[in-house]
Amino acid sequence: MSPQRVPLTFPRWLLLASLLLTLAALFGHQYIPLRTLDLLPDTDATRFIYADSDAGGGTRVEWLDFEKNSMRCTREADKPSLYCGFNLALSDNFIDGIDISEYDHLKISMVVNSINPRLSIFMRNYNPAYSTPDDGNSAQYIIFNVRVEDINPELVIGLDEFRVADWWLEAREIQREYTKPEFNNITLIGANLGSDLAPGDHELEIRQMRLQGPWVSAERWYQLVIGVWLIIGFGYVLLQSAHYANQAKGSERRYQWLKSRHQQLRHQAENLKDMAQRDKLTGLLNRHGLELSLEAYAPDSGTPMAILLLDIDHFKRINDRRGHDQGDKVLIQVATVLTQNIRSGDLVARWGGEEFLIVAENIAPHEIYGLAEKIRTQIFATEYDASQSPLVVSASVGAVQWRTDESFEQSLHRADEHLYQAKALGRNCSVTDQPRQD
Repeated sequence: MSPQRVPLTFPRWLLLASLLLTLAALFGHQYIPLRTLDLLPDTDATRFIYADSDAGGGTRVEWLDFEKNSMRCTREADKPSLYCGFNLALSDNFIDGIDISEYDHLKISMVVNSINPRLSIFMRNYNPAYSTPDDGNSAQYIIFNVRVEDINPELVIGLDEFRVADWWLEAREIQREYTKPEFNNITLIGANLGSDLAPGDHELEIRQMRLQGPWVSAERWYQLVIGVWLIIGFGYVLLQSAHYANQAKGSERRYQWLKSRHQQLRHQAENLKDMAQRDKLTGLLNRHGLELSLEAYAPDSGTPMAILLLDIDHFKRINDRRGHDQGDKVLIQVATVLTQNIRSGDLVARWGGEEFLIVAENIAPHEIYGLAEKIRTQIFATEYDASQSPLVVSASVGAVQWRTDESFEQSLHRADEHLYQAKALGRNCSVTDQPRQD
């Protein structure tokens, strides 16, 4: 074959069409509708107002119109003013908020009638690394201060404009990695009229609160375009290899190499897919892996199912006293105990932090408590960290039947409530609403 001969040409019309589609994709990204999450107005949302009168301050607060989120703060001149504002709760339990990290800005429409020049918009993010359920101030306090005259009457705040409040950082020992704003578990969004209100009335009405952001970031979009071209190029190489294989014996070896390489890439893709569904530390399913596995699971009258939510007691104490390496070893041992004590067909996943979740298949309601107690007692009886002083590890379990009239999330919520009951009962116990088999 002479060097001048081109074995396989790319059709000009297909190349032109690909280039035009690429240009359309590059310049059309900005016209894709934004991802939107409306927080207000929503009459079902948990909203409340607060002031400093209970803390000895001189500020009173009252609703002017609850449905319209209209409120008034009144400052008495002879007492100090500490705080007064509005809260929108995104979580019923202060722990399980919403992930807003995929959005890039918060849009608020509000009317402010106050002589104070500034107010602040704030969020609370719960992270077990620095937050505790019994301390509301332990959630990260993220704040944005704005001049009242800049609202007009809509305010658009980029999430990258928020910062962690200095007073919150100074009040606690926070590791450096957690000193930047986190948005993956926001439990509360609010507005504070100020810490030093002028005497008199100050009114605030929040008409709308909306999160917005692109469905696909520009970076990912461009990566996708590049990926498409890589796929086109890879396909072209395969076609070219096939052509060479028909022309000469030497091309056969090239074709076989490409085929082998393709299989390697496919195996690597399968391994990456499995890694994406597995918790790296324990080897159990992660949340994503469990959600995919649950697609084949659903309770019906013939196969009753149960959900067990388990939390290691005082796990932060283990990390603080023995170190995070030992804490990781405890998580691995607990995962081993779980896998050894579930039945064939059951699913077990690391739900997050020190929480584990078990989906038990074909289990009668009266057997649920027995399974929960079996797992709990096995965890308590396991020997941990024998090289040092004995380490006692216990767990609390909330267990429910996954009813046919419930979604997985609804049953999980009930299990979570039972888990908190177990914690309130002193930990190292199981709580279920199902009949027990003695």
